[in-house]
Amino acid sequence: MTCQLLARMINPAPATLRSNGDYDAVTSKLPETMRRLPEPSPADLRSFAGYRDWQLRTQGIAFLEAELRNEFSQKPDGSVGDYAIPGFVPEAIMAGDRKHDYSQIRVPVLAFVGYPELPQDQIRKNNMSDPPERIIIEAVFGTYVGMTKNRIKRINSAVGGARVVELWGASHFVFLSNETDVVRGLHAFSRDLK
Repeated sequence: MTCQLLARMINPAPATLRSNGDYDAVTSKLPETMRRLPEPSPADLRSFAGYRDWQLRTQGIAFLEAELRNEFSQKPDGSVGDYAIPGFVPEAIMAGDRKHDYSQIRVPVLAFVGYPELPQDQIRKNNMSDPPERIIIEAVFGTYVGMTKNRIKRINSAVGGARVVELWGASHFVFLSNETDVVRGLHAFSRDLK
């Protein structure tokens, strides 16, 4: 990890420089293999169990089969069918992707914040040896960390107080990738409420 990257992690830039637009711009330069998950093969789609195995292999986590059955239809032969969630649902979720004002929250807040794998781990995992690709991976990581540190500052503005649990090397679904840390954080938070 470069000294510049470490400095950006410790002292992230102001929120205006760490926007989703900045993140999208830099992630668009990642190698193709890192921008898209591999597609499941026909064998992976033969059953929901096979699809879960594919998720574990490619993402390190897997949803419960019941969740997958809510997300996808099932074909008559038992294989995984089409995406079943109406298009307006993910559109509505993404429309809510904005900077939230947490300062008005008057009850204690517990937030789990996930960070991706460290750049050197991503580089090793994806067999990246090209220096420009390595720089992009570090830039994406630094931008993400900066945006996240700014989000944590906003969460900590909650009037009722906040506890932020930072989880390094986590997936978006921290309750799956870091289950033990999440349970530990929940217990500590509820213990402190008493």
